Amino acid sequence: MTELGRARAATLAVFFANGLGIGAWSTAIPPLKVAFALSDGRLSLILLAFAGGAVSFMPIASADPFGGVIITDWYAPPETPTERFKINIFIMDRQLRADAIRSAVFRQTQTSDGRWVDATVEKKTAGDFENAILTRARQLRVTSANAAAQK
Repeated sequence: MTELGRARAATLAVFFANGLGIGAWSTAIPPLKVAFALSDGRLSLILLAFAGGAVSFMPIASADPFGGVIITDWYAPPETPTERFKINIFIMDRQLRADAIRSAVFRQTQTSDGRWVDATVEKKTAGDFENAILTRARQLRVTSANAAAQK
């Protein structure tokens, strides 16, 4: 496996591990929504937390819960210190639609003289990231609806 392949595998493993953590954490949210009678607006702040949780391993440069924006700082995986990533997440709507979340993934590599230069990121990467967030949010909605129906 090449260095780039190892870097991609390591990045995938980090995203997967964080996804599992978010999945475990999110099961507690539907009962809380019902118990505390949270509105959709307040629940949308929780959804913003999902997006933040997806990038929790990266330092957050900026987060605006009212505008629905999370911007990470550059993060270099320990396995590939000459490669770094940055992610911007935009929550466009409270509805769980495919166009409700947009993300931009940036990647840079370090040259032999220490400069960081932009590198390509597959277009599929941002879409996969958005789909993972939406999938968890939809699962939350279904679980919340089921919990409300049982009361």
